[in-house]
Amino acid sequence: KQTTDGGFIIVGTTESYGTEYNKIWLIKTDEFGNELWSQLYGDYDNRGKSVLQTSDGGYIIAGATWITGSNNYFDALIIKTDENGNEEWSQTYGNSLWDTALHIQQNENDEYLICGLQGETQGWFFKTDTSGDVIWSQTYSVLGHTYISHFIETNEQEYILVGTTYSAESDILVVKTDENGNEIWTQTINVSDNDSSSSICYAMSEGYVISGTTSNEILLINIDSEGEEIWNQTYSFGSASTSTSIRTIDDGYIVSGSFLPIGSEFMSCLLMRLNSEEVNLSENFIQIENHNLDNYPNPFNPSTTIEFSTQKDSKIELAIYNIKGQKIKTLTNNEYSTGSYSVIWNGNDEFGKQVSSGLYFYKLLIDNRTVDIKKCVLLR
Repeated sequence: KQTTDGGFIIVGTTESYGTEYNKIWLIKTDEFGNELWSQLYGDYDNRGKSVLQTSDGGYIIAGATWITGSNNYFDALIIKTDENGNEEWSQTYGNSLWDTALHIQQNENDEYLICGLQGETQGWFFKTDTSGDVIWSQTYSVLGHTYISHFIETNEQEYILVGTTYSAESDILVVKTDENGNEIWTQTINVSDNDSSSSICYAMSEGYVISGTTSNEILLINIDSEGEEIWNQTYSFGSASTSTSIRTIDDGYIVSGSFLPIGSEFMSCLLMRLNSEEVNLSENFIQIENHNLDNYPNPFNPSTTIEFSTQKDSKIELAIYNIKGQKIKTLTNNEYSTGSYSVIWNGNDEFGKQVSSGLYFYKLLIDNRTVDIKKCVLLR
């Protein structure tokens, strides 16, 4: 989330820093993404799912924590910090086998609204006061297993919740509630046999737009104020694509997610900008291109050949980086016509000095935009 100083606050989960179990990881950056500070939370197994800057300048984190000595037993967890990430208070919630907080917001009264999963079967939505004490709590279940992943507040101080409900198959769940989380109406949306939702935002004109996944494709659905579908659109990148979030931006939407490039075993991050809310959105963004970046042999000694391709006339830069992220060698930085190319790296840096054995990365930039990064191993 962006903070009032123009920087960003990020939450996640890490097993780094010598810890045996997951810890919640909170990172504050400046406006350019440079880390200013970070904090770790939790002694056993903790998951960070959502964060925002609070009205007092501090931060509130939502996630889950393992209950020591239990058998597959998580509680939802809320952590309040000051402006430097120092913990001020924390609260756990739930008493079933698997309770998780997935998204948190603060209202105009400085109260907190949280959604997630209670047990293995119920979507969960609850409100706390400024100290984290529960004011009210509501659960929702349709097909036997349900979770609520995201929500927004309407202009009438009601809420639109989105999530997933599933038994043998999964459907997208949309619930409208009053100010106390009481259900007004519920809609399920089925596009294929395997649908899920991740996020919701206001549409540029009518209703709301939900982002999700259907049959390994990114799915966007526009619904009206009663939850009825207006249109849906899918997007496919590689052999699997998923969406994690959608937001309105300028005159369109920004969608984040991930995809599995064809022929790769590793997922890649995806950011998709849509310039219009017309039904055929696929005309408004650039398709992910396959640049066939690879090297052989790998590991190598004394040299390796790096191959790449471009699908249009472009300025291409290919450079080598060490494990600290420092550029040590620019292999090419020139204009290229459409086609496939290869360059050789002989294990030397910019000064002609041989580098030591170890792991290195090669980055491909096309028209000053990073399009792929791969790794190689030099063995002396």
